[in-house]
Amino acid sequence: MMLRLIFLFFFLSYWKINFTQQVPQYSNFLNNYFALNPALAGSNECLNVKVGHRNQWVGFNGAPKTTFASFSTELKHKKIQTLRTKHGVGGFIESDEIGPFSRSTVYFSYAYHFPIARSVTASIGIFGGISQIGVDATQILISDIDDPLINGTGKTYLIPDFSPGLFLNHDDWFAGYSIRQIMLNKWERLIGSNNARNRFHHYLVGGKRFKTESLNLVPAALIKFVGFSVPAIDLNLTAELSKKFDVGVSWRNTDAIVAMMNVKFLKFFSLGYAFDMTTSRLNIASSNTHEFILGISACPFNNKSSYVCPVFQ
Repeated sequence: MMLRLIFLFFFLSYWKINFTQQVPQYSNFLNNYFALNPALAGSNECLNVKVGHRNQWVGFNGAPKTTFASFSTELKHKKIQTLRTKHGVGGFIESDEIGPFSRSTVYFSYAYHFPIARSVTASIGIFGGISQIGVDATQILISDIDDPLINGTGKTYLIPDFSPGLFLNHDDWFAGYSIRQIMLNKWERLIGSNNARNRFHHYLVGGKRFKTESLNLVPAALIKFVGFSVPAIDLNLTAELSKKFDVGVSWRNTDAIVAMMNVKFLKFFSLGYAFDMTTSRLNIASSNTHEFILGISACPFNNKSSYVCPVFQ
């Protein structure tokens, strides 16, 4: 059946490159970690908004394109807030297209932050929302007119989704763990087959700042693991040249070498950019990926004399 050939090609090629990733990946994850872990909701004192776009494997037909927007803020109320204990809320919207398949997700988040040691804070959080999935079979060459994929074209389905997360942070180090897609929904109604279903996506992150007289170095790692796959690892090294500007490089074992930069300007704005140079065999068709992140804060960025946790950007 043509459907089986399509999915065999789609998932095998994606497995070789992204190790069965069913959700978008982000190169500049330190600047966008809230997208992966709801426990960051309310980490910043003021409202923090981010919008971004990732155009992966430019020039490759059907390559992933992702657009997102998020906000988070601390809940300020005297009756629910004590010293170093606070609550945070936020939201995250993500639209992802891969060839004929599309997925849009809307999450709302809640996080509780509490101290566990001197200068060390822990937080637990959860995303809750819905995902809308769809397929456009007109973009696929189907030889069998009875292929069940045809019945799903043009239709969209809403499925519930939840994503819990944990996070530990100090001003100079951090560690976190989160899961996406804990609702293992099958796609049978959309594609006419019960062989495809969502899988857990595990994210483990950690990093530490090392201070020097001229600049700070922040090595960090992000491990992404999906069942029946080899873990994908992003190793990142960021140089903080000042509180307003940093540059970095990253290596992803599955696909790319990345160059990154983040700049804060006009007190309330930040701009992040990542350029992925493709190292997998896809570089025959596409050699690069572009990722942009615009941030807006209700408070001026980091007026304190000391640096804050590297992911609180």
